[in-house]
Amino acid sequence: MSKKDSTPAPSDDKPPKPNKSYPDFPLFPHAAGVLAKKIRGKMHYFGSWDDPDGAFKKCLAERDALHSGRKPWESVEGDTVKTLCNDFLNAKQALVDSGELTRRSWQNYKETSEMVVPAQSCAH
Repeated sequence: MSKKDSTPAPSDDKPPKPNKSYPDFPLFPHAAGVLAKKIRGKMHYFGSWDDPDGAFKKCLAERDALHSGRKPWESVEGDTVKTLCNDFLNAKQALVDSGELTRRSWQNYKETSEMVVPAQSCAH
């Protein structure tokens, strides 16, 4: 009795893996369509086959953190909590300067902001 294989046959329309950009290129083309590197026994993915320069730049940016066993910082788009707190405090400072808000109220806002963001990060 024959047994059917449950794994689907590989697709013929999948592009072939590209060669390394140059012999010493530190990343290899992974079957998932990305450039990868194994660091500390774990696979890390850095970008598409289509953008080897971008993947290499990402690898360089994250290299130190990955080799030391830390998770690399992710780039953040848009405003951060720190930026929002500083903008808020600056707007309230303008109200203090114009006499529309008391210094004590501004100090309360600042103390509340420091609970969210460390003190050295907020506007003074």
